[in-house]
Amino acid sequence: MESSELTKNLPVIEGIKSKYEDSKLDPMSIFNFFFDESIFEMLTLNTNKNMRLKTQSKISLFTKEEIKSFIFIHIYMSMYKYPQINLYWEDNILLSSKIKNVMSYNRFITLSRYFHISDYEEGDHKANRLLYINCLFSKLNKSFGQLHSFSSFLTIDESMASYQGVIHFKQYIKDKNRKWGIKFFALCDSTSSYVYKLIPYTGKQFSYDTDKGIGPSVAERLLTDIKTGTQISFDSFFTSFDFLNELHRKEFFFTGTFLPTKKCYQRFRDVKLKQDEVSIREIEGITYMVYHNKRMIYMASNKYSANTI
Repeated sequence: MESSELTKNLPVIEGIKSKYEDSKLDPMSIFNFFFDESIFEMLTLNTNKNMRLKTQSKISLFTKEEIKSFIFIHIYMSMYKYPQINLYWEDNILLSSKIKNVMSYNRFITLSRYFHISDYEEGDHKANRLLYINCLFSKLNKSFGQLHSFSSFLTIDESMASYQGVIHFKQYIKDKNRKWGIKFFALCDSTSSYVYKLIPYTGKQFSYDTDKGIGPSVAERLLTDIKTGTQISFDSFFTSFDFLNELHRKEFFFTGTFLPTKKCYQRFRDVKLKQDEVSIREIEGITYMVYHNKRMIYMASNKYSANTI
C-alpha cells in the first residue's frame, strides 16, 4: 500500500494567500510543494549510497516510495507520542494498521539506521556543521518565497526550534517559550507570520561581518531581493546606526527598537525622562524616540516622523 494511505481526509488549511490562485492549500498540497519529487529522489539516492558505504549485507535498496512512507510515519509519530517506537506497530495502538500496511517495523528500523540527506562523501562536517542538511535546507528555503507572495509588511526576528538532543550549536534563550533548541533568524510576514526565509545559527562557526555585527549582517542577508518600499520591523538585536542609515538610503521603511548601551547609540544614554515623557530627535531623516513608560523604551523609524508621533 502506498504512503497516501497515511494522508487521507486531511483538512484544508486556511489563512495562507498563495501565489497560485488555482492551488488547493490542503496539507498534502503544501507538503508536496516543499517536498517535491526531486527532494525524494535526492533522499533515496543518498540513503542508498550511505547504506552501501556502511554495510556489505544484502539489504535491498530503498525505494522512493519507502522514503516517503518513512517521512509520513515520522510526522504521525510527532502527533501521537508513545514511549517506544515498536508500540506504533502494536495492534491496540491508534493508526497502527495504517502504519503496518505502509512499512514493517524491521524495515523502518533499517531505514532509520541508514537514512541520509546529503551526499556522504561531500565536504568536511567539522568545517560546516550544516553539511548534512544544507542541500535540503537550501531547497526548502527557496520554496518558502515561491508559495507565498511577499507582503509589504515584514518582520525580522529570532525563532527557536525545540530540540532536546545533543548538538554543538544548541542555544538557550530565556525569553522564548521554547528555551532550548536550534536558533533561526527569520524573515516573516508581519500579519500572517508566514516565514519567507530562515538562517540557522551555528554558534561560533556562524559567518558574519564582524565590522557590522551579527544582527545587522543577518538582517542584510534576509533582506536580499526584497523590493524597496517594503516596511520592516525588528528589535534591538538587529539594529545599528549604520544599518538604519543603509536601509534609509535604500528606501526601505522601518521601525525598530535600539539599546543605548550600544556604542553607536551612546548619545541617548543620558536622556532623563519622567513617567510618560517622550524625547524625539531626527537625525539624517530618521526619527529616534525615547519614551519612559514602566521602563525606558528606545525606538527608531523613518516611516513615522516627529509630527506623526
